[in-house]
Amino acid sequence: RAENTPPRGPPPLGEREGPPKKKPFRAGIIVAALALAGVAVGAVTSYANPAKAAEANLMKQESCKKTPQTEQGYYTCPPGNYLGHTAADQEERNSRLRSLHEKLRAKGYVHNDRETSNSYETRGFATYESSMWLKPEECLTLPDETWSAENGGYLNYKEDNSPTYITKMINDEYKMEFHLNWKVASTSFPSYLWCEYGTWNDVS
Repeated sequence: RAENTPPRGPPPLGEREGPPKKKPFRAGIIVAALALAGVAVGAVTSYANPAKAAEANLMKQESCKKTPQTEQGYYTCPPGNYLGHTAADQEERNSRLRSLHEKLRAKGYVHNDRETSNSYETRGFATYESSMWLKPEECLTLPDETWSAENGGYLNYKEDNSPTYITKMINDEYKMEFHLNWKVASTSFPSYLWCEYGTWNDVS
């Protein structure tokens, strides 16, 4: 009788109806990823290929350095359109920098004439290593004046310029510069630039 028939378990694998269902292939995600990669590569390519407008803009910047006539004039960001800022953007940032120095002066910060490497005078703008940059009075003395004097000024102030061993790459054909910035993997990039744009010259 039916009630005496033992219950059947799942059929053997070979007897199951139809092939096992496959997991859906996420083609949409792959297509989207490829599309995104294509956009990114295209953006890099179009940016890397120099256009006439970009070349003209770079040529305008070759003579952008100006010697300030006042102390406030040295409190400015490095000149040039390196971040794509408008003239209004640059002036807004320079205004904030000058305002900072007014606040430092009000707090009693002073110039440090012991910092004798004053490249800011020819560079056109001051950095923290410049004697022009206002600092706390305690910066006027070294941590150990006696020891430094006995050891040839080993403990001294940093130079107001980049070390001579750090160079920049210049491509005359495309009017481009590449500045090596240590510790950000920039040393792996020159091989690509040589391959893509030909000859580059190293300049101090």
